[in-house]
Amino acid sequence: MNSMINYYNLLVGKFKKIERISTENETHDKRVILKRIFPIILAYGIGLKKIKNGKKAFKLYGKLRDIQVQIIILKSKDNIQEFPDYFSFLKESELKLREDTTKFCKKHKVRFPKIAGSDEIDTVKIHRKIKKSQDKLTEIVQARLAGNGEVMHKIRLIFKNFRYWMETLALIEFVDGTLLEKIKNYQDRLGEIQDYEVLIEGINKFYENADDKEKSKVIRFETHQKQLIDNFKKEIPTVISVCSQTISKENNSGISLDASD
Repeated sequence: MNSMINYYNLLVGKFKKIERISTENETHDKRVILKRIFPIILAYGIGLKKIKNGKKAFKLYGKLRDIQVQIIILKSKDNIQEFPDYFSFLKESELKLREDTTKFCKKHKVRFPKIAGSDEIDTVKIHRKIKKSQDKLTEIVQARLAGNGEVMHKIRLIFKNFRYWMETLALIEFVDGTLLEKIKNYQDRLGEIQDYEVLIEGINKFYENADDKEKSKVIRFETHQKQLIDNFKKEIPTVISVCSQTISKENNSGISLDASD
């Protein structure tokens, strides 16, 4: 059980080091750290409210991260000249949110509860959370709902929940590290689909009252996102299989985790 406490303390320590930094990487890392800490806290029967300002910080980091990801995509695809007004809007929004984040961190520091070695882990809850996420994922797939960005976002949230609970379990039980790495890869691909969903929604909202020529520019992103969705849909049976294998009692190769994504 000390392995989970040690990992928890490692996460908390890393968070404190980057808490006041709001660049793209640190914003992402802080959200990942919190997502990994949440199930550990719950596994010990500690309410998330015990993480002072945790949920508020996570929400604020999420807003900033959405803006930063859109900026990254526009830069990487060399599309700044196609959306100069929207890009300027994003840069202004990022500056404002970074200022808000800095003020928040100075005034409302995130504080984490201490976990004692005598505290007990609810392993039944961990397995129940994992099984629940898998059942939800299977239900969506069997209903053949995975066809657009909105539904893929739901799948991504369930999949992310599944992964972080599996990582929590891996701290106290043997989990196949190779399968868990595959799950991370699937989550990354779902994350890319969601990144384009955020960008498409942002552009459409910004140019809501523009002419059709301006609106048509977003088609290239919609086409790319559709291709990402179609590629992922083809692998969904494999994804479900990997999830099932990961939670199998027969897995007996352990993994080690660090505080990075």
